[in-house]
Amino acid sequence: MTFDVIIRHGELVDGTGAPAKRSDVGISGDRITAVGDLSEASARLEVDASGKVVCPGFIDMHSHADQTVLLYPDGESAIGQGITTVVCGQCGFSPAPLNEHYLSCFWEWNWWDKVAPRKYYQEPVADLEAVRKHALDTDGLDINWSSFGEWLDRVRQVKPSINMVPLVGHGSVRAAAMGEDYRRAATDDEIRAMKRYVEESMDQGACGISNGLDYAPNSYATIEESYEVIGAAIDKGGIFCSHWWRTGLRQGFGNPGLINGVKQALDIAMNTGAKIELAHLSPGYLLAPSSTPKLSICAAEETLDVIDRAIRDGVDVSFDVIPNHTTGGVLHAKYLAALLEPWLKEAGDLERFSKNLRAPDLRQEIKQYILSGKWYSLNPVIQPGWAERILIG
Repeated sequence: MTFDVIIRHGELVDGTGAPAKRSDVGISGDRITAVGDLSEASARLEVDASGKVVCPGFIDMHSHADQTVLLYPDGESAIGQGITTVVCGQCGFSPAPLNEHYLSCFWEWNWWDKVAPRKYYQEPVADLEAVRKHALDTDGLDINWSSFGEWLDRVRQVKPSINMVPLVGHGSVRAAAMGEDYRRAATDDEIRAMKRYVEESMDQGACGISNGLDYAPNSYATIEESYEVIGAAIDKGGIFCSHWWRTGLRQGFGNPGLINGVKQALDIAMNTGAKIELAHLSPGYLLAPSSTPKLSICAAEETLDVIDRAIRDGVDVSFDVIPNHTTGGVLHAKYLAALLEPWLKEAGDLERFSKNLRAPDLRQEIKQYILSGKWYSLNPVIQPGWAERILIG
């Protein structure tokens, strides 16, 4: 028996829940074609996995790899963790469809102030042509697509190392339909336009839809809009991944939904018939001034009870969690001064900011602004244990 590749002598964990066992794996083309004792077989390439675990590639159920796959098609940050498949287009953000405006996600932040300058909170929706210019000038990325299908064609051209399950983002279709005038309820015509974008995206290769109710412009959507727009993807056989209403729009005091946000997401799934993945699930209750192990367990159990009730009512629910809360969460910064972003941007660079901080009235100004609760990133009013959330490595 001959294979293209044989992985020999590894400890096989096959994902079924069965105990690990010593086994060989034979690969022909892009398929695993044999598992077991292949000592009598040969292959063009043989890999000695002695002392190592051999398992299927991991599936990352919550990824933003679609945002940067054209810049980093090798997907080293995923492949290095054993991730071979990503479900992307999460939190209401997807690279397409595009109309006259563009919705920023994360990767654009290094140059976004050149497109939509602000001192305090970023304006996430900006003119598409301006974004195209700066993406090309700064990152060498030509945003030359409009439809979801055109973006997928670009992805196929770069032959990414990871398998992708792309979702269309509710926030992105809202930006396409409403542009910068999104801080309000959508009209019937705008909702119909959003549904058309979703339907076209599904026909062109999207596998479902996501929302992000803590982020603009999605945070301004009414529940009726959510039923209609998300339902358009479900009617096409898609799944629904929800960054549920947890903190509310992350400006000033926010507008926390917490457990009501979990219930709202489950309600959308119930009303649309969606299979729902609750994104980065966390307890739906605030614990102040700080938590304890017993309180954390109680809050988690109460949150899971809400999900269990929805399952009993017939909702198909799964969820994912963020496992790295002790390493600083999902956002990392090189400099502690990044937490004082408005004043750092105003200074222009770290050296100038350091000199500016010698002024006692500026230090008092920053302190008063933070203590007032107006700066969400350091908000002692709604985050009494804020200092414990900052890890300096």
